[in-house]
Amino acid sequence: MKRKRILNGVIKYVVLIIILVFLLFPLLWVLLTSFKTNMEAYKFPPTFIVRNPTFQSYINLFTVDNDFFTYYKNNFIVAGSTALLTTFMAIISGYALSRFHFKWNKWIIAAFTSA
Repeated sequence: MKRKRILNGVIKYVVLIIILVFLLFPLLWVLLTSFKTNMEAYKFPPTFIVRNPTFQSYINLFTVDNDFFTYYKNNFIVAGSTALLTTFMAIISGYALSRFHFKWNKWIIAAFTSA
């Protein structure tokens, strides 16, 4: 019985590690690609190992006149205002659903909590 429990624990952790590697691989790919030159990044078939690592992309991000930080600021504005609006609407809806009882109240609460 103890051997079966240990085997189940090992199988569980192996499956979790496989899922974790599957989910984190795109982040690793983006990180590795950021150290490649443009020619190496667009090469077919793609290479996993960086042949000539370079920081030129990061240097260009801060030195070349580009709109990256403008886009980043706009992203924060849109995401922040959306989060605030959604939170405000959720507070109002939650208050209304908890305070006022009507025919479809339980179904609406179930739909909101399941989504």
